[in-house]
Amino acid sequence: MSELKNSLFIITGAGSGIGQALTLKAIAEGANVIAADINEQGLDETIAQTDGKAEKYILDVANHAAIISFAADIIKKHPNEKIILVNNAGVGLASGNFTETPLDDFEWLMNINLYGVVRMTKAFLPHLLKQIKVISSMCPAFMD
Repeated sequence: MSELKNSLFIITGAGSGIGQALTLKAIAEGANVIAADINEQGLDETIAQTDGKAEKYILDVANHAAIISFAADIIKKHPNEKIILVNNAGVGLASGNFTETPLDDFEWLMNINLYGVVRMTKAFLPHLLKQIKVISSMCPAFMD
């Protein structure tokens, strides 16, 4: 996994489960990691397991303004680093069957699982597009 070394991983939902495991694996492979989660206690546990090598950010991916601020801060601090964005944060409903689940619960879920991913990707997209290099003998206009 040499492509991971020295890359900047931004991992949401890093306070537990898959996000925590991805954070630990990326650190082990030599990546720089920004671990983000709304759960500060879980995030602190993840950071401790990395011996402080991951950078901690409290982030609610359902909060559009927080995402915009987060992305601006990260891009400012890491303007030339290769970013790998891992939109891992997600939730599930435990409120019963469909007829028993209030609409507010579905909106909460969609704000995290869908719009969190869309907003994070859109916030970082201009920076991510700058990282793309295309080389083709047929399309020289794509070359830098």
